[in-house]
Amino acid sequence: MLGYAASRLTQSTLGAAGLPGRDMPEPSSLAALAERLRSLVGWRARLAAFAAGAFSVLAMAPFFQWPLHWITQPALVWLIDGTLRRHAESHADRRPARRLAAAAEAGWWWGFGYFLAGLHWIGEAFLVEAETFAVFMPLAVMLMP
Repeated sequence: MLGYAASRLTQSTLGAAGLPGRDMPEPSSLAALAERLRSLVGWRARLAAFAAGAFSVLAMAPFFQWPLHWITQPALVWLIDGTLRRHAESHADRRPARRLAAAAEAGWWWGFGYFLAGLHWIGEAFLVEAETFAVFMPLAVMLMP
């Protein structure tokens, strides 16, 4: 699947956490995750896209957990791929506009999760002079979406 070199990773290489002595995840586990995300439909697919977008916020300042993008961005691609695969397999719906709309829906939910979770920085701006502006923070954050 991923080739001979990927299957031969041993403890001598850096692990998933970047620490020596730890095993890398099996290529089959990554393929299983990809297939699981591709098979999601309905509200489960929307929730997975929303959660992936929300977790992507942790890759930005002030958290700087940038390796999370290596998980959340492929998750979005796998969700879109699953949506397009389902629409390509169904004989009743071959119109490109419908396929594009279904793929855009997964992207929209990912973006909405990213945007909603990213509102924390707006609240932080109100806390610079908290004694004056903290009372306005809930109103501003709730009205943004």
